[in-house]
Amino acid sequence: MTLFYFFIPDERLIIRLDFGSLPRLPSCCVAILLTHYNGGINVKHSVLGLLPLLILLVCGLTTLAAFGKTGALQAYPHVTIVAHDFSFDVPQQISAGLTLFELQNRGIEPHHAQIAKMKDGVTMAQIQTAIKQSPDAAIQLLQFVGGPSTVAPGNSQRVLLNLDPGQYVLLCFVSGADGVPHLAKGMIAQFSVAISTQGSMLKEPDADLSVNLNDFSFDMPGEIPASAHIWKVTNQGAQPHEMPVLKLAPGASIESVMKFMQDPKGFPPFDVIGGIQAMDSGKSGYAVLDLKPGSYVVVCFVPDPHTGKSHLELGMFKPFTVVEASQPGQPAETNTGGGFPRGLLAPIIALCLALILILVLRH
Repeated sequence: MTLFYFFIPDERLIIRLDFGSLPRLPSCCVAILLTHYNGGINVKHSVLGLLPLLILLVCGLTTLAAFGKTGALQAYPHVTIVAHDFSFDVPQQISAGLTLFELQNRGIEPHHAQIAKMKDGVTMAQIQTAIKQSPDAAIQLLQFVGGPSTVAPGNSQRVLLNLDPGQYVLLCFVSGADGVPHLAKGMIAQFSVAISTQGSMLKEPDADLSVNLNDFSFDMPGEIPASAHIWKVTNQGAQPHEMPVLKLAPGASIESVMKFMQDPKGFPPFDVIGGIQAMDSGKSGYAVLDLKPGSYVVVCFVPDPHTGKSHLELGMFKPFTVVEASQPGQPAETNTGGGFPRGLLAPIIALCLALILILVLRH
């Protein structure tokens, strides 16, 4: 994505802004050419002619500042997963490498899309047989690599994953009011990942924050600014772990969440926001989250094979607060590359104005 460039020979100025693939916005390209010739535009005597240029510079750079990192994700191959009650729509084959998966929930119940690689020699028939015995029995046949976590009807979640070639399945472990997991109702789909160089040539994005999953805890900040952020999530534990994000209802606590999980009656004391699904030890992925101010908690529902309890029951949860970025004491946002650094916005605008002033004075 071209940010801008200047070209200033003796009689000419070219300023180019090129904003491509901004999230949820139509692609646009703004190119401005001011040329000084005898009898042409006299920049020195046409100060008003600079106003559109200044407006475009400010608006364009501000747009990049707002969407730099999450907008950069549009460079990755995109796969849409549509969740219904109780099935998935997903391409039968995708390319290996870094891929942006977007789950769109078009059902009337919450859904997630757990992505798992079938172990060598495992067939779809074996997985379906294991599911009939117990959803947990299927875990032994699969390698968990992540996926978009649970979202409410009408909502979506994006995650960036690096998949190796092989055979994969999508599963939804969410249970409805009847207590039956959705995968037991047929919410499972198979797809293949083929060898490709496209995704492997792309580098991983720079994350706004990092989360480490341990046995049995979350290592992450307790306070996060409200905005669209890229979360890098890494499983450093020995067991598979996940990171669903729950927004707590006013007055709710982790105790009320655990009580509801044990006896899910009435309205839940939280809203499901998304996050990233279970990953095996050593694996990592990226979740794109745009959180509003409020109280949240991340949890892990993966069962412990030794005790049969969920990791949540073993203490794997982490409350955190999302605050307005302008609140006192809020740390400034940082950027290590891969997006547009917001802290550089003012200096770049100043540079643009200085170059224009130099051009005017030269004439």
